[in-house]
Amino acid sequence: MDGNIYQTSPLNPDRAGVPSPGFSTPIRRSTMTTSTSGPSRSSTTIPGTPLAFSTPVSFLKPGVGNHHHPVKTVQKGFITPYKPGFRPGENGRTNMDVLYRPVPKVAPPPASARSIKDKGKQRAGPLLPNACFDLTPSANRLGLRESGVVPCVLDLEGLSENGIPPELPQITPANAIYHVFHAPDARAGEPLILGVAAALPYLRQRGCSLATQEWVDNHWSLVLWKRASIICCKPTLLKELWSFESTCKDLMYRYERDLNRTQRPVVRLIQERDASSSRPMVLCVSAIHWSEEVVTDAGSVPSHPKLELTDGWYRIRATVDAALARATRKKKIRLGTKIFMSGIRLDAPGEPKEVLKAYSSSSLTLCGNSTTLARWDARLGVSQPQAPITASLRSLNPDGGVVMLLDIVVEKLFPVGYLETAAEGKRLIPTNAAEEQDARTKWEETRQVEEAKIKSELKSRWFALEGIAERAERVANGWMPGPEDEEPNSLDDLYDDLESGWLAFYIRKRLEEQRATAGEYIENELKSILPPRDVRNFRVIRVKDARVWRRPALRTAQITVWDVLALGEGFLTEGRRYLVSNLMPSQASSWPALKEEGEVFLTTRRDSRWRRLEMS
Repeated sequence: MDGNIYQTSPLNPDRAGVPSPGFSTPIRRSTMTTSTSGPSRSSTTIPGTPLAFSTPVSFLKPGVGNHHHPVKTVQKGFITPYKPGFRPGENGRTNMDVLYRPVPKVAPPPASARSIKDKGKQRAGPLLPNACFDLTPSANRLGLRESGVVPCVLDLEGLSENGIPPELPQITPANAIYHVFHAPDARAGEPLILGVAAALPYLRQRGCSLATQEWVDNHWSLVLWKRASIICCKPTLLKELWSFESTCKDLMYRYERDLNRTQRPVVRLIQERDASSSRPMVLCVSAIHWSEEVVTDAGSVPSHPKLELTDGWYRIRATVDAALARATRKKKIRLGTKIFMSGIRLDAPGEPKEVLKAYSSSSLTLCGNSTTLARWDARLGVSQPQAPITASLRSLNPDGGVVMLLDIVVEKLFPVGYLETAAEGKRLIPTNAAEEQDARTKWEETRQVEEAKIKSELKSRWFALEGIAERAERVANGWMPGPEDEEPNSLDDLYDDLESGWLAFYIRKRLEEQRATAGEYIENELKSILPPRDVRNFRVIRVKDARVWRRPALRTAQITVWDVLALGEGFLTEGRRYLVSNLMPSQASSWPALKEEGEVFLTTRRDSRWRRLEMS
């Protein structure tokens, strides 16, 4: 045995006098090497980073992990932690400090102070290595209103005089997919026909490998519709916007944001269940489909509209209520109308789907009282800031569904009332606080009487069973089953075997079980004899609009506030201002006409919420 190894061995009795080397973590030699045949499409090769990795043998400490070599003495002395060329003051250290210098964090300006250009720069972000479009906006980027694009005031003749082709005003998302551009062919001298089929190869040649024909078809239609609408509003943009190359550049911009950077628009987020459809947002009507009119013996059922909405990127179907159907028949809602909505429900059974595949199996459910017409230059998508709709009383319809939010001032408070619902579901006459207290006292007294009867019956039953058990024990001459005795399967065995001891044991056991569950038994009996009272408290309040717009406030409202005591005593006060959400119209036959002065009727739901505001 090597002498040096024996000196440091635990078996050496004189080991205490031998100096022990310093502790070091053993490192196992590794010959594993990981390599790749080439860079992956989804990864980025960093310059200076080797593609293969192995543990250098020189990194292992001498003698550690190898028991066939003696432990060598490590020479003491200072070893610099810096690599050659990277000491402080050298070029390598200076370049590294500049390269990895932390970027100071600057607080963003408030939303009100940010312009359209600033918002575009925030979305752009750094240029990706595999980017196919630079999202950095130009310095002179303007919105629709600032750039002079106003709603079209020219008729077809006026557009023709300005050199606008006659097909541009007729382009819609439904027929835009069939539009083609004509470009001259330098070789044959004949124009090339460039349509949606030529757009996909154009994108693929420029690195848009994730694009599919279905994706191109969707965006081609929406891009052409948008550009045709802008040109009709400002004919001087015809040469700039109406060409195959400029349209494909718009597609590349959408590819970079939607697929390459996954900056998903609101419709895609909703369809893929990654965002709520109830958030405040602005969508545009891209199509209106009418059902067929049905004629029956009772009369004719008029056709009902179904809308197709878009955020400018993807489309989604929408069903409307009677109020929105009337607005569509009156042409207040038409192709290109922008609708501001909040609290909308998504009807999409099953699992989430990819946005283009979910079109035919999902739809939004729109309510007239939770929607309003948006400005023509409103930005599509999630509302900024995300403020829900504050409806006015004059805009509400009795068949317009849920009212998402009201800004009101309480004019009058009526006394708290109570409404009881009978066991068969019939509502009784509302009562005041004194009458409710009398009814509750009478019910509690009746319940106590019935509870006493049930307890008396139980005591009589238990007394009789105890008497039977005692007689059985006397017949058995004091014999009782022990822990090792097997219990009979049924009472018939008791009579056959005349085992009175087992009978007494069985009765005692049942008595213990009944006493343990006596409370639950009494409650169940009381519920069947005298069901609990189903009483809800409510309060009727008269309110008015807290904010009066350009038109005078012709309406007031009576709101039935259910479970008003849960709000707390003194929460509702006359003359105070409140925000209340999720109200439902009631007493539809008592509502005045839309432009007539009168009083409307609303009621709260279980998900209604109240918030007290300061008077402005």
